[in-house]
Amino acid sequence: MPAFGTTMPCADTEADATTTVIAGLRNRLARAETAGHPAVQRELRKTRRAIDQPLDQTGRKPGRHRFPSTATAS
Repeated sequence: MPAFGTTMPCADTEADATTTVIAGLRNRLARAETAGHPAVQRELRKTRRAIDQPLDQTGRKPGRHRFPSTATAS
């Protein structure tokens, strides 16, 4: 949360910062001894779950349970 009187960075600024961090991470992981370390592997699994979860949810249709049934009444 930003301090009182400050604003949150715009989406483009946040995206630029995230892109820079990801590029740096790829460079670090290029070293086999880094990528294979158990602590790094554990954090990569956590990161993968954090990435996959929002991506999986983008295709969901919230409130779908409220739509009427497709079955017709006789």
